[in-house]
Amino acid sequence: EPSIKRELKGLKGRITGIHFSPDDKQMVASSTDRSVMLWHLSEEKRALRFEGHTGDIYGVRFAPSGQLLASASRDCTVRFWMVNGKDESRVLRAHSAAVRSLDFSPDGLSLATASDDMNVKVWSVQRQNLQHTLTLHSNWVHSVRYSPDGRMLATCSDDKTLCIWDTASKTCVQDFSDSGKPLRCAEFHPDGKTVAVAGRDSAVRVYDLRSERLLQVYDAHEGAVNAVHFHPSGEYLVTGAGDSFTRVFDVLKGRLLYTLVNHMKPVHAVCFSRDGSHFATGGDDHQVSLWKSSEGESAQEVEQRETTTSKRGGVASDSALPTANSRVKREPPVARVANVQGVQQLPERSAIAVSSMHGGNAPSTGLEQASGDHQRLEMPLTNGASLEARIEAVVGALASQLAELTQTVSTLASKVSQMESALKDQQLMPSVPTEEH
Repeated sequence: EPSIKRELKGLKGRITGIHFSPDDKQMVASSTDRSVMLWHLSEEKRALRFEGHTGDIYGVRFAPSGQLLASASRDCTVRFWMVNGKDESRVLRAHSAAVRSLDFSPDGLSLATASDDMNVKVWSVQRQNLQHTLTLHSNWVHSVRYSPDGRMLATCSDDKTLCIWDTASKTCVQDFSDSGKPLRCAEFHPDGKTVAVAGRDSAVRVYDLRSERLLQVYDAHEGAVNAVHFHPSGEYLVTGAGDSFTRVFDVLKGRLLYTLVNHMKPVHAVCFSRDGSHFATGGDDHQVSLWKSSEGESAQEVEQRETTTSKRGGVASDSALPTANSRVKREPPVARVANVQGVQQLPERSAIAVSSMHGGNAPSTGLEQASGDHQRLEMPLTNGASLEARIEAVVGALASQLAELTQTVSTLASKVSQMESALKDQQLMPSVPTEEH
C-alpha cells in the first residue's frame, strides 16, 4: 500500500501544482505565496525557491529537457526559470487575465497556456512569441494539456466543456459536456487515446477519443475534484479533492483502491513520478507529501513489461461497457464507480495485459467488482500539527465513512422495499382455477 516517504516544506500558501523532472531527480511545486519551490530528491541539496511573480502562482511544469521551468500566475504572466537557479527569469506577458494552467509540448518547442480571459494560446519557447490563439471557450479556462504525441490539446473550462484540439489544424475536433458543471482539470492517458476530466460535481469522467464515448465515471469524492493524474503504466488514476482526500483508482478494473487521509484541508495538486515509483500531493494546508507507490516499477521494468504485452495499458473500448448506476443520458452505457458500489465485469477481450501496481504480471480481465479491495489509509499527521488540526482530520475521515455507510444502508433499504412490494403483488394475484378432465 502507498506510504509517505517525505514531507516537503518551504511554501507558505496553497499548493497549486506539482511536477517531477524527466529524470525524477527533482520535483517542483507552485503556490499562492507567489513562489515556486524545487526539491532535489536523489541527493542532499538545498531546495531552491523561485520568486518574481506579483500574484498567486497556479501551475508549474518542467520542460522535456529538464533544464527549464515555466510557471503560470494570476499576474497574467508566464515566467521561465533555469533549473540551476543561476539566471534571471524571463517574463512572458501571456494573457489579459490570470493564467490558470500551462504545458510544454512533448518536443519542448511550444508552450500552451490557459487563462481567465477565456483563451488558450500556444507560444514558441525559444523565441517567446505567440504562435496562435485558440478561441472557443466562453468562460475561464482552468486546464490545458498536450497529448503524449503532441498532436492534440485538451482544455477544460468553467463553461462546463472539455475541448480536444488538433494542434495541426488549430481547431476543436471534439467537445464533451456531460457533467453539466464547471470543469477544473484534464489529463491524457499515457496511450493518448483517452482523457480524464473532473470539476465541481465531484466525479471524474474518462472519455474515449476514438469513439467519442464516455467510458467511466468515478464518483467517490464528497467535494469538487481539483486534480487528476494517470500512472505512467496507464493502470491507475490518482485524484485530489475538496474533501481533503487523495484517492487512487484502478482504471483497468474500474474500482477505488485507496483513500489516503493525510492532508488536513482540500487537495489541489497530485502527480505521479515519471517511473511511477512515487507520487506527490499538495493542498490548502501548505504541505507537499511525497508518497512511495505500492512496489512501484522502475522505468526499465515498465519498458520490459510493455514489450512483452500485446498493447500499451489503456482503457479498452472495442466492446460495450456495462451500465453501473450511470447518470449519463446518452448511449453507449457507461461504467460507474461510486463510494461502495461495484461495477459489472467487462468482456475479456477488453482486458489490458499490464502488470499491476503491486508488482504482479498477470493480465487483467477487465472491470470487476469494486467493493472488496478498497482500503482507507489514515496517515499520521506531521509533528507540528496542532491538536485542533488532528481532530479536524479525524472528524473529516469519520464524516466520509459515515456518508459511505449511509449510502450502503440506503441501497439495502431500497432493495428490501422492492422485495416487499414484489411479495405483496404475488399475494394479491387471483388464483387461476384449473380445468378438470
